[in-house]
Amino acid sequence: LLFVQSRGLCSNSSTSSSSSSRGRGSSSSGGGSSTADRASALLPLAMEEHSSISQLEGWLQSAGIWWDTSLMQIRGGCGSCSGPALGVFAVSDVQENQLLCVIPRSAILSPRTTQLAQILEAEKLGGGLALSIAVMYEASLGQASKWAGYFASLPAREYLPMFWSRAELDMLAGTALEGVAEDDRRDTQEDYETHVAPLMAKYKEAFL
Repeated sequence: LLFVQSRGLCSNSSTSSSSSSRGRGSSSSGGGSSTADRASALLPLAMEEHSSISQLEGWLQSAGIWWDTSLMQIRGGCGSCSGPALGVFAVSDVQENQLLCVIPRSAILSPRTTQLAQILEAEKLGGGLALSIAVMYEASLGQASKWAGYFASLPAREYLPMFWSRAELDMLAGTALEGVAEDDRRDTQEDYETHVAPLMAKYKEAFL
């Protein structure tokens, strides 16, 4: 139904044997972080996550999106190595064919609903490329975009192999994903040079 990620980076915190032996809330003489210190460090992330949920729910409501709060709930705290994340959780048993949410077409970001729709249609751009351009364009508008509240809940970047470092990609050697990231980078560069850059040059006023 819906899965979004909030901004932030995951963190690992470990407790030294000396601090753990002293009990809750105390620190070791060696300068290890106490439980209170770690809680204080995590507080900004928790506040940011709560703000992200509130902002997303506000945007969903303003966009006319309805969801059954007796059956489902948007929560944080389900992050992975990609960072703190928001997710949709069932809060009670869901029956087969039970209506969970209603999303009007006007709330869906697509090449047809973006403010760039006429240009994309005129240039006969479609599929994933047109959607990528639509998303980038709307995101660049900031608060002027009707999807600003949605964008605010997304991570600053996608944690996909095409964005990994060389050392990280080397770990994919021998798997079905070996070389895929390089292919994706090459295809993305080709799409940009063949379609995106000429589009921006042709419609400079739209992209200012």
